[in-house]
Amino acid sequence: MFPDVAREMLRLFPEIMDGFIQTRHLITRAPTIVREFGVRVYLRCLFRLCRPGRATFLESIR
Repeated sequence: MFPDVAREMLRLFPEIMDGFIQTRHLITRAPTIVREFGVRVYLRCLFRLCRPGRATFLESIR
């Protein structure tokens, strides 16, 4: 069931389901990230933006 839901969400909202951290998301969603996951995860996301390559949010919270 879950893969079907994820596939449908990807079809409907491709711009929010790419999974990669983007600068605009860290700026516009900063209060939510800090409130839900903490300052440490937010800083880790900022650090990952400075490194070459793409990173996902899930890589930042482990």
